[in-house]
Parts: sequence; structure tokens; C-alpha cells
Amino acid sequence: MATIYKRTDGKSKNWWCYFSIKNPKTKKTTKFQQSTGTSDKYAAQQFANLLEEEERNKLYFKRKARISLGGLITEYTKERVIKLRTKDVYLTTFELLLASVPADITIEEIDSLDISKVKARCAHLESASWNRYLANIVAMFNWAKNNYQVPDINFSVLKEKERSKPIVYFTGDQIVSLLNQSLKVHNVDKKDGYVNYHFYKFLILSFFSGQRQNEVLNLKVEDVDFELMVLKIKRTKSGNAHYIPLYPALKEVLEKMIPEANNEGYLIHYRGEKISSVKKAFNVALEKCGIELPKNHKIHVIRHTAATVIYSKTNNINLVKEILGHQSIETSMIYTHLVQKNKIDDLQIAFKDIEVKNKMIGLEK
Repeated sequence: MATIYKRTDGKSKNWWCYFSIKNPKTKKTTKFQQSTGTSDKYAAQQFANLLEEEERNKLYFKRKARISLGGLITEYTKERVIKLRTKDVYLTTFELLLASVPADITIEEIDSLDISKVKARCAHLESASWNRYLANIVAMFNWAKNNYQVPDINFSVLKEKERSKPIVYFTGDQIVSLLNQSLKVHNVDKKDGYVNYHFYKFLILSFFSGQRQNEVLNLKVEDVDFELMVLKIKRTKSGNAHYIPLYPALKEVLEKMIPEANNEGYLIHYRGEKISSVKKAFNVALEKCGIELPKNHKIHVIRHTAATVIYSKTNNINLVKEILGHQSIETSMIYTHLVQKNKIDDLQIAFKDIEVKNKMIGLEK
């Protein structure tokens, strides 16, 4: 089990983790030591345990067939990208990659120096665009690892730029206001035999599942398994399906939605037609509710809200990772900082009438 500790030099308030893994074949012991990125002890231990498990699994991967970068891109495009709605973004990513690294170089020969050329070529991009391209590259190499069992590439030189915008989430009152307003904006009727409150359904399912807009709108009756008590999310950003446990509230929502699915089985639709976006309805609801979001913070705020609620109520960062379908625990760790800030704000409110006098704490009279 990984060990967590606080640095003695006082330079960091976050917990650090340490563990060592011995390769049973080479007998070589590899030591790992890094910051967990959080001052929450419980979250830090979860992060450390999961990181140890991931690193331990990496030591057992074997090399398989050799494949060139160009060949990998061709195979990956054929097997994965063609099925994704974001294929244009992936293809742009591969163009940048091939413009920086020779297509005939084998995966085994690629190192951090080669990948750093991509970073240099993308230096002019905004952080959001750069993060998207980086995620696409990592996804392809992860796919290569699973299918070709090639060595891991060191992506540390491609670290994501710091977020230029903070994580924003809705308050409880704002959630209720949005749900109520959605029913007012889209009046309930049964024209053409369908109940017309698709945006309300979207909000409910998004808040309860924490999935992205595209993932929610693509949910079908066949994705709900009441026997195994899971909801399958197929159309994910990474292309890898994951499963959400059907806890009582989510199960109740799905039970009500299934009888109202359209002929193709989609749970959310507008008068029988599949929906590709609810951004317009979302913006109208925000305006009607008087909710102002910072620039570029739109429908994804629902996902941030769900994640924040899950962690604040459970203190289980691994559960956040599982529900949201994050590929790395580090992505989920951003929500621990939000909850930590909330704790500080709550303590400030709780002790606002207490002041320090002569090094003694007493209630203000």
C-alpha cells in the first residue's frame, strides 16, 4: 500500500505519496514519489493507492508487434476515430503529429524529445484547444498500449497548461430554478403522441449521471440494464465505454423515461426526432433564471456540478473518476480543491462572530 506524508520543508501544504514496485522478471525495484495535488488526507490516500495500482500494471505489459507512427494512426483511425463524432478534431491532431514526427518511425523509437516537437508546434493555441489535442494524442497511445502492448511514452513534456478559467458549478437553488424554468420554457403537451419536455429530461439525467451533453443525448433504452443495475455510456469522449451504477434516484428517472423513448430507442428526443444539442434551450433557461456564467462556461457546468456534489457528499474521489469516466485520477482531483474551498468558506461563516483578543478566543459581546 502506498504511503502518504507531508513534506518537512514546509514548501507544500499538499500530501505526497511514496511507494516502490519490484518487477518479478528483472528483479529491479522502481521507486515512485510525487505530490498527490491535494491537502485532503482521505483523497490523497485514494490517489496514491490508485497510482500505485496503475504503475504496477504497467510493469506487466509485454511488447508485441512493431508498428510505425503512420501505421498506428491508420489503424487507430480505422478502428476508433471513424466511429467518433469528434473525428475532425482527431484528424487535425494527427496532422500536427505527423508534421512534427516522421511517419515511418516505430513506436518503440519515439521518445519525449519527439513528442516535445508537437508541443512547440502547438504553442500558439489556446489552453482549451491544446488540452483537446493533447487528450487525443494520449488516447491514441493508450489504445496502442492495449492493442499492441507497446512501451509507455513519457508525456511529461506535454503537460497541460494551467486552466485559464476556474471550475464553475451550480448551487442547489440554481439547479431547482433551472429545472422549474425548463418546464415553463417547454410547455408540456402531447402533440404527435409525444410528451414535449426534452430539455427537462436532459437536465435531470445530466445532473443525476454527470455525463457530457453528447453522452446523455445518445442514451438509448438498450443502454439501461435493470438486471445488472447499470447504465452503459457508449459514446464517450475517449471512445471507451463505462458503466454507472443504477442508484435509486437515477433508476427512478430512467424508469419514467423508457416508456417515452422514440421509435429508435432514444431516451431524449423532440417529438420523436433525435436531438444533437440543447445549448439553445440551456441558454434561454439561464437567461430566464437570471443566472450569469463566466465566458465560455456553458453546458459543461452541469457535469462539474454533479462531480462536486458526488465528492462533497462521499469524499470518494475514486467514485468521481468512475462515474465521470475519467481516464486518469488526476483529472478527478480538481474537484477536491473545490470542496476544500467550500469547507473554508463554511468555517468562516460558522466562526464569523468570534474574534481573537489578547491571544484568547472569546465571543464578541
